[in-house]
Amino acid sequence: MIAGITYGTGDTNETANAIKAAIADPQAAVKSIVPFSSQRKWSGAAFEDGTQYVFGAPQFIFHQLDPAIKRQIQTYAQKGFRVLAVAEVTSLDAEQPLVNPQMMGLVLISDVIRPNAVNTFQYFKNQDVTIKVISGDDPTTVATVAQNAGIQNADHQIDMSTVTDKDDFEKIAVENTVFGRVTPDQKKRLISALQAQQHTVAMTGDGVNDLLALRQADCGIAMASGSESTKSIADFVLINSNFDAMIDVLNEGRRVINNIERVASMYLIKTMYSVVLSLIFVFLAMQYPFEPIQLTPITSLMVGIPSFFLALEPNFSRITNQFMRQVLIVSAPAAVCVVGYIMAIEIIGRLFGLHYEFTSTLCVLLTGAICWLALVLVSRPWNRLKIGLDLLVLAAFLAIIIFFNDIFSLVSFFDKDIWLYAVPLIATAYPLYIFMQGVITKILDRREAKRKAKRTGN
Repeated sequence: MIAGITYGTGDTNETANAIKAAIADPQAAVKSIVPFSSQRKWSGAAFEDGTQYVFGAPQFIFHQLDPAIKRQIQTYAQKGFRVLAVAEVTSLDAEQPLVNPQMMGLVLISDVIRPNAVNTFQYFKNQDVTIKVISGDDPTTVATVAQNAGIQNADHQIDMSTVTDKDDFEKIAVENTVFGRVTPDQKKRLISALQAQQHTVAMTGDGVNDLLALRQADCGIAMASGSESTKSIADFVLINSNFDAMIDVLNEGRRVINNIERVASMYLIKTMYSVVLSLIFVFLAMQYPFEPIQLTPITSLMVGIPSFFLALEPNFSRITNQFMRQVLIVSAPAAVCVVGYIMAIEIIGRLFGLHYEFTSTLCVLLTGAICWLALVLVSRPWNRLKIGLDLLVLAAFLAIIIFFNDIFSLVSFFDKDIWLYAVPLIATAYPLYIFMQGVITKILDRREAKRKAKRTGN
């Protein structure tokens, strides 16, 4: 009967696949079928011999279970078995309730926990990633399997068939870990409830009943063994249907975000001081402080080359959700210092009658020094490779000033007058940078405090 229904309906869900793996096709003559539905929780078939059977969740097939059978089902569920029932019916209609179903027997299906599942969930726990289990199966069964897999707080379970649309889904989503008997719409609402509380939600699924939730989630993850419709809307497809791959996905995402955050500040420095200087010198009767070729050593050595290597570095630290803050803490002080020093050099040049090539060389030296300081701060935490990279670009920058100054329209390195101005200015660059970093950090902290106060209504 079970095999006849499964092969007859052609269902391809995990339960059907388990039945097919255990029982060969009996080649039963099927007259009509009712495919499995996540709403009904059962499937059925009418055979040529006049018999009709349904197969699915006992609680949805029978209006009222015998107390002894109910206790037996509960006992099996507590042991981690998925308990399904097969029953004979007199009328098989997907649109009508089952009439007088007669219990034929119970089927026990055991979920196999993958060998690395415990270590995978422990890793996510250590990374402060909260695991929620949303399933259409009996919550007791799901909770037992979740506990065996090492999921934290798996004993916090709820039967979603007892939940109405008027209930507080945000409270339900936070207080529980295991959700059983969940409908497709409820899955979506649980995801929305978590997002409403500022959580970033990733959802894994394999069936059409997961489509709404996968679309709602910030990151939809489908199994390769799942339906084509599920895989088509997912952001990721796990080729081997192995959740262990999510560790690599998490790490790669963190590496990309952290490294973009790191190198973005370096690129933003030039953008910020270039825009400000352009606006200033548009309204001043003064020549722009740089010639285009003079910016080449700074752009290539202090930004382009280091950012290439820093962007490839393994960086799996946790995301702070403070992308702009971290970028501005490095870039804004550097840009302010560059603009401040260039204006000071222009004023000094006017007062002491310094020629353009002299002042532009000073501007290059100061801008290069500040950008190098920013590079050193961006390279934290330091290691031998990053220290070597920072020293190498500094040496290359000095080599250009010493040996190729004519190519880049710079004053000779051996002109002692240039260093009379450059050394004192460069010596003050680091303390001024740190001071400005403290000022900007306080400004950003105050803005964040006001934003939080406004959000909480205080």
